[in-house]
Amino acid sequence: MFFIKNLCFLIFAFCIGFSIQDPVKLELYYEGLCTFCHQFIADQLYPTYEALGSDADATILIDLIPYGNAEYVINDDGSVEFDCQHGERECLLNRIHACAINQNTTQAKMIGFIYCSIDSSKQDALEVARECSNEIGLSFDDINSCVYSTQSDNLLLAYAKRQEKLDPPLTYVPNIRFNGVFDENLENNARQDCLATICGLIKESKPKACDSVSKSFRGRSSQ
Repeated sequence: MFFIKNLCFLIFAFCIGFSIQDPVKLELYYEGLCTFCHQFIADQLYPTYEALGSDADATILIDLIPYGNAEYVINDDGSVEFDCQHGERECLLNRIHACAINQNTTQAKMIGFIYCSIDSSKQDALEVARECSNEIGLSFDDINSCVYSTQSDNLLLAYAKRQEKLDPPLTYVPNIRFNGVFDENLENNARQDCLATICGLIKESKPKACDSVSKSFRGRSSQ
């Protein structure tokens, strides 16, 4: 009897293992004052996550890298200086986003904070971060202390090192990659209809939100 029970359990686990698929991983390389980055987040990425509803976390794994075309120098004393494409204000926004992303929080709160705070280019970035933190449920004190410490240096430096290893190299932002691979056609599709692109990458057991997407985007990739 013990053998039969264990055998049944193993068969069940084996079947479940084949029915469960990993979420689609979406990597977004962006920078704080990039208008096109803001547009993708506001018009495609955030609405896609919201549209997926309760299926979101099982469907998509969002990996945000707020660094873009910045450059860095490591000084003799080990400190790091960053030069961002759009100046110091962008470096501050990159730090704020990096510190928020680094918090041990849910994916919903992370993408919600980024969406809420991307309009801060014309406002006080830290005040917007405070308001968004309170609205989303993140700790502004933790974000603020991170921004003004070496922790944010280390986070941005880790992003820089990661970007240096990309193949093909990053030459523009927003740069969108799926499941660790760059595909120009998929990126272009995602810019137009991110939800449909995600649905096209799911092989089976598609979430309900996929029922209404444009079939013209499904499964379209480079040949």
